[in-house]
Amino acid sequence: MKYLLISIFFFFSAALQAQTTELLISEYVEGSSDNKYLELYNGTGTDIDLSEYTIERYANGSTTVAETADLSGILSHGDVIVYSNSDAEIYTGTTVDLAPINFNGDDAIVLIKNDTIIDIIGEIGNGANFGQNMTLVRQEDVCSPNTTFNQSGEWNQFPQDDVSNLGFHNSTCSNCSASLTVTNVSCTTVTTNEDVYSVQLDFDIGSETTSFNITTTAGNLSQTTISSSGSFSVTDISENDDVVITVTDGADCVLSESITSPGCEPFTIGGPDLIITGIIEGNMDSGNGPKALELYTTKDIDDLSDYGLAKITSSTGTFPPAASY
Repeated sequence: MKYLLISIFFFFSAALQAQTTELLISEYVEGSSDNKYLELYNGTGTDIDLSEYTIERYANGSTTVAETADLSGILSHGDVIVYSNSDAEIYTGTTVDLAPINFNGDDAIVLIKNDTIIDIIGEIGNGANFGQNMTLVRQEDVCSPNTTFNQSGEWNQFPQDDVSNLGFHNSTCSNCSASLTVTNVSCTTVTTNEDVYSVQLDFDIGSETTSFNITTTAGNLSQTTISSSGSFSVTDISENDDVVITVTDGADCVLSESITSPGCEPFTIGGPDLIITGIIEGNMDSGNGPKALELYTTKDIDDLSDYGLAKITSSTGTFPPAASY
């Protein structure tokens, strides 16, 4: 196909890897019997050394710590760790037994970093049954731990023994100030049976100071790195391919745009609206051979009576055509 496309509709979606400011409690399960679980989520953009953290339990509205446990290990960015009561059994994923995971619905649970409380479920000194017989999951837009328990504003409630959200956490937070925007998608004329398209993007580095790497799943990049605000493009993407373009600093910022192929629908500028594309001539000697003529339209034609065919014999034909079509 050899087409020139002036404008197209295109579909794309943007993605930004979720970031939180600090380790936080992402799920609390106060289930039947000994089925108690506590999940922590790392969305900070870097690995966390858990040895800097402690979990404490304050029982039945007391202001005195009932149980404490120092944490250990490395928690990678985007991962969770699930702590459990040693006799819990309804969740079949990987867990780590921890003494303070022995709470009831009126026990406050705190997450401590270097001797300072950074997150809490419940309220120390308040014996109200805030979490009895339920599962609490941190809302996706909570980006920081909170030393004040905000049950209605930060947590979603699920029925008792619901562990369907344990083992992962969804977050829509971001600490990245850079941004990526698709500004144009356009098809390119080619001389083969397959068109290609190009994507133009604007990158705003925001307050970031590092260099970013650029990758694409299809096509050719105008550049592979960018260290300041500006534009770049991806060209020669097959019209049959969708494409994902990613810009990342390898740490806090992972920006991507997903573009659905525009399909490069044909659109011709100039030239005739109706052209002859094929002819069949039969046996002229017998006069009975098959004859056919193929016409091709380069745009929609509402009324073919505006067009005509003329037969010219031995250079004696005349115009306008003798027969309309």
